[in-house]
Amino acid sequence: MTVSVRNIITATAAYFELPAESLTGPGMNRRLSNPRQVAFHIAREITRKSYPEIGDVFNRHYTTVMSGCKRIKARMDFDLDQDIKAIVRSAQDIADATAGGVFRSSRAPQPTFTTSRNQAAKSLHA
Repeated sequence: MTVSVRNIITATAAYFELPAESLTGPGMNRRLSNPRQVAFHIAREITRKSYPEIGDVFNRHYTTVMSGCKRIKARMDFDLDQDIKAIVRSAQDIADATAGGVFRSSRAPQPTFTTSRNQAAKSLHA
């Protein structure tokens, strides 16, 4: 099944233990901006959507998405790469679970991760 930007938002928010709405909301602090930038990067790499299309889903200008993707690429290391792979797997699971009406709940499945939020935060702030 095709992974949508919404699937990526859900998986990223779950990974960082945040409400999904916080990634698309107006908050600009580091606690939200780092996970949001990770989601920008994943959305760009996985969906191949344009910066403006991704920006529309996140309620951000396309230049904000471009800047976020650039920052994540500059900080890419093994730990961040592992975090991104875990989020991508989760987004794919969410897309598969919601495909074809198989998952009919209004609430997306909550992914589980072996990496704690603290470990993820350390890799983002390193």
